[in-house]
Amino acid sequence: MWRESRAFGCHMLWWGMALFFTTEWCSVVLVDSFQPVHWNDGFSNSLCKPYTRQSTALFAGTKKKKKRSSGSSDTKNSSGFGGAAMESCPCGSGETYASCCGKLHRDVNTYRMATPEQVVRARYSAYAKKQPEFLMASTHPLNKNFDTDLKRWKNSIKENMYDNFDMPKCCIVQESLGPDDNEATVQFIAEMILRETGEVTSFMETSTFERAKTHGAWLYKDGVIEAAPGSETLDGSASDADSSDGKSPSMEEK
Repeated sequence: MWRESRAFGCHMLWWGMALFFTTEWCSVVLVDSFQPVHWNDGFSNSLCKPYTRQSTALFAGTKKKKKRSSGSSDTKNSSGFGGAAMESCPCGSGETYASCCGKLHRDVNTYRMATPEQVVRARYSAYAKKQPEFLMASTHPLNKNFDTDLKRWKNSIKENMYDNFDMPKCCIVQESLGPDDNEATVQFIAEMILRETGEVTSFMETSTFERAKTHGAWLYKDGVIEAAPGSETLDGSASDADSSDGKSPSMEEK
């Protein structure tokens, strides 16, 4: 009986504690059991024009997008000293990575102050910048991919970081807060470019977030994938929202 009680207590301790490791430092964040665990956040406002929700017929469009020009650059002016600091943020905000999503990736306090929209952008950028720790830290304990075995979870994410893709932008369509401001939904369109061919693909997701009671950060709980207007899959066929497995680079852990 004592052993069973001890095992149960250990299990509950895992759900009440999240260990998050970054390249610079480690942080142990105590959170309420069954309460969202926030850690990362941070997008500046998107400069993309907002999409308007249209009929589902548009989601099955087969129009191809132009391939990315070989002369495009992921940086503003990277010449001379401080070039790395001028690197454009992958989320497409028009800001530098250091002043946009990078702030959330390296500073827990910035993450705690971030809006749900900013968390979406930061999670998108985390895939582009190979930041599995941020994805783990900004995931709700009740998310289906949350894993108390942190090493296994981190390795799983690292194996699915979309290494064959460039991630140029994440356009926010709509952000909505619940009546008590502790829940939120964010609808966004994420774009990905297959490096080998330059083919562009995109998807639309409606993500659900919940605010942590202890420190107030927003945690990704789940998401629903739809085909983006005029998008198509990498094999050239029209995207089918009904066939989606609910995974996305900006939101869903593997």
